[in-house]
Amino acid sequence: MSHISRRSFARNAVVIATAAAVLPEALAQTTPPTPPPALPAASKAEVEARVNWIFTKYGARLDDAQRADIRRIITGGQGGVDAMRAFLLDNGDDPALVFRVNPRGGKR
Repeated sequence: MSHISRRSFARNAVVIATAAAVLPEALAQTTPPTPPPALPAASKAEVEARVNWIFTKYGARLDDAQRADIRRIITGGQGGVDAMRAFLLDNGDDPALVFRVNPRGGKR
């Protein structure tokens, strides 16, 4: 781990603060969100089933913006669900990391 001196930290803080004051429009610019990738038909059906379940359970309490957010979040997460399902595991596969408790509280 590298050591940062107080002088180096102060110099970096001044440079960053100056840049933020001089170029606020450059720092405020963000890239537009990328659209979610096209999903296969089975994944689209699963997204619709999840969205319909949530709308059935909580629909009376949701406005249109909240409904759109729920649909966007579930659609965006479906790619990760599909990727996890594609990873083949057998029932006897060991975990990649074995959890071990350090009785000394993590101090070495």
